[in-house]
Amino acid sequence: MEKEREREIEKSRIRFLQKISIYSKQILLVISLISIVMALIGIKFYILSLHYVSDKVDLKVLAQGFLQNSVYIFIEGLGAAILVDFLAKTKN
Repeated sequence: MEKEREREIEKSRIRFLQKISIYSKQILLVISLISIVMALIGIKFYILSLHYVSDKVDLKVLAQGFLQNSVYIFIEGLGAAILVDFLAKTKN
């Protein structure tokens, strides 16, 4: 019984992934990687700001900017992927 349910879940996941266009998957992959890298850089600057004081650059503000922009970029990339997927489906 449990194995049947797992197979059904796997089949529905595969069907869902097949419905998404290739271009949307590529956009999501690239945007996700960019967003993760920016978030890691933001975390690095935040940790650096705890141990280092700079009179030229406020590292906490820089870290906050990187973290916020990583979220914004991911949301915009998600919107672009949805739009491309919609356009690919309406084209056919």
